[in-house]
Amino acid sequence: MLNKLNQPKGSTIGVLKDGRTIQEAIDELEKIKTRNVDPERFRETLTSSDDEVFEKLFAWLATQSDVVGTSSSSYITALPRMIELGGRTYTLTKRHVLDGNFGIQNGTILMSGEGEIIMGLDAGTKTRRHFLKYVHFEYIGASDRSTSLVTMARCFNSVVLFCNFIAGGDTARNRAPRTRYGLFAGSTRCWGFQLIGGEYYGGDCALRVGRANDHTGLTIRPGTVHHSRVINMMLCNPAGAEVSGCNIEHADNGAIGLGITSGTNTSGNAAHGVRINGVYFYNNGNGSSGSNVAPANILIGKDIPGTEGWDRPGELITSSRNTAHSITVSECYIVSPNTENAWQVNALYGVSFLDNKVGLKGDATIHGVYDGTCANCWAVGNRDQNGTKVFQFSSTATNVILTTRKGKWTPKIIGEGTAGNTTLSASGGAYSLDNGMVTVSCFAVVDTKDPNMAGNLNIKLPVACEDQQRGGTGISLTNIPDIPSPNGSIIVIGDTARIMLGSARLQPANVTTGTAIHFSVSYPADVKV
Repeated sequence: MLNKLNQPKGSTIGVLKDGRTIQEAIDELEKIKTRNVDPERFRETLTSSDDEVFEKLFAWLATQSDVVGTSSSSYITALPRMIELGGRTYTLTKRHVLDGNFGIQNGTILMSGEGEIIMGLDAGTKTRRHFLKYVHFEYIGASDRSTSLVTMARCFNSVVLFCNFIAGGDTARNRAPRTRYGLFAGSTRCWGFQLIGGEYYGGDCALRVGRANDHTGLTIRPGTVHHSRVINMMLCNPAGAEVSGCNIEHADNGAIGLGITSGTNTSGNAAHGVRINGVYFYNNGNGSSGSNVAPANILIGKDIPGTEGWDRPGELITSSRNTAHSITVSECYIVSPNTENAWQVNALYGVSFLDNKVGLKGDATIHGVYDGTCANCWAVGNRDQNGTKVFQFSSTATNVILTTRKGKWTPKIIGEGTAGNTTLSASGGAYSLDNGMVTVSCFAVVDTKDPNMAGNLNIKLPVACEDQQRGGTGISLTNIPDIPSPNGSIIVIGDTARIMLGSARLQPANVTTGTAIHFSVSYPADVKV
């Protein structure tokens, strides 16, 4: 480039008729010839700011047909031109926008003020191809703001490879102010998108993919997404997507780990065809202040708390009810002492949680919460890592949540008025739950009757009967005083087996040492299991 004396840098070559030096002409040819563009070629003086460099760089790229043009088919995009940072660090304080096929690689970009890179336009008509590789983006501003470090508006067959997006909130380095997003991919469209490796830290939402439209063919495999103030990762209307083999952990002070919205903001595009596999969800707020408890580690088909005004003035980012479907979460570690539930789901059908290890805050007992239609939704093979807690879910869904489980239990004969402490000389029980039906077997032989036991006699069951349903069966009832051949049965209501003697309820006076009860019964299970 020229110095102030209008001489070629490092050369005494003269000036051409159009005013350019030969060196400048060579530089221009090299820019056209190579896919990689060095920003320093656009630094006119030693005092030129990095914003001035990027303004001229983006302006030049906007003149290149392969950057801003497209093929005869709007679904084919050119390979992106690459901005080669060459290991340098740039600091941007202004917004830089380029509607074209381009990428950035190999360096650091710090942002403050209004510093932001916008790749493509929400209002544009063309999808664009972007490639980010080995770049460290970081917010170093003095106050919170509602923008992102990088936004990809209409990306198609785009890749983010081993990049860091540090969106603020790092008090240890005196960088507490936050920008809302680290990376926002697909603010309008995100089709055929791959994200591999890297760190996504802080902000209000370190990583967001999608908004109101459909966002398809997504492969999300970051290294770690953590310490966001509202939600670590948000996927809006994903269709044909995978999140796998990564950490989504340590959300700040009551924040969510992962949210998948469906029919986002009343759009007509559902979340479907999504697999979450082998993800380490852990949230103890490590390194963050506050003691709030997150409602859940994972939200599917639910509104996202804390997002008022993000997309629409005064409104949350919402999900349309009964739209999410065909989503599987499997082989994940979903454990936190700072969450009330492991997951909360509103679904149309086919949302399954399979073979996950789960854990909750100390006094919490419900791992999954369901509402909506929830047809053919499964919860199978999930286990609380605390061996003393049985995996449970609750549901107000229209359909029964399907699950299979087997276990043993110890029956106990109790009175309705006063439970008492009647001991048994022999007892045992087993149960199996399959597709909403439970089968319970039991035997109990009285050793010593508690004289304080009072009221109708019952046996508590390990799995409750579905609301407004009943179960019942004849039972073997032996050694009843003064009744040589007792006619026994049970009626299952809720989590209680009412013991019947003929048409009357069994009473403490009917029980003595050696009284034995044997039965096996099947009934529809309550959806809270």
